Amino acid sequence: MGFHPLDLLKAIPVFPKSWDVHMIQAPMLYRLRPGQWVSNLFGITRNSRRERWLVRCPAEIMMSALSKCEEITEQPCQSELPHFRKADFRVHHVSSNLFICFFFTHNRQWLDCCELLVESAEEEEEGADEVFVSVRSFSAAVVPAAAPLAPLLSILFFWIPFGDLGQNKLHLRALRLLLKTEGIQVELIDTADPDQNDRDEAIQVELTATPAVDTRE
Repeated sequence: MGFHPLDLLKAIPVFPKSWDVHMIQAPMLYRLRPGQWVSNLFGITRNSRRERWLVRCPAEIMMSALSKCEEITEQPCQSELPHFRKADFRVHHVSSNLFICFFFTHNRQWLDCCELLVESAEEEEEGADEVFVSVRSFSAAVVPAAAPLAPLLSILFFWIPFGDLGQNKLHLRALRLLLKTEGIQVELIDTADPDQNDRDEAIQVELTATPAVDTRE
């Protein structure tokens, strides 16, 4: 088996999760997002996901419900592998029209970032608000957030291509399910890469075996 650029990252150690180094470095990785530089330059979407939602409630109620994302323990997938199934959402920012949360992978705390921006709100005849939301989830860096000097190393290795194995799609589905469990109707009305699994009634994803070099744990 030949050399893959991601092999360079296997030698990078990570701090224990209990040390919270990933929480300290995550905001800087989010601001820099070197994992998206190549993707944005060439229009590649292997490690990001864009959607547009119609949420049938006022924005402040939606924000309050999304703030409970830290209570999510599992993502909606059929895989039993912990680096797919285990959920670790952390709220980063909440305002009247913007919600940002971080997602850390199970073992090495790779960082994915979810942004939900309220576009507009229209009053229905019945008096209920309809909020249109632009949604994006993306992988911030190729280096785990728990690695020493992760922001610096992520800039150094920004050129290494990597995928998310559908994780960013799972993050957004988990957030949609959270809203539904809070009694909020949400409809996926647009996505950059539609497929047959985007329907809410087909919420689960079957993840097949993938070479370890592409696996974020």
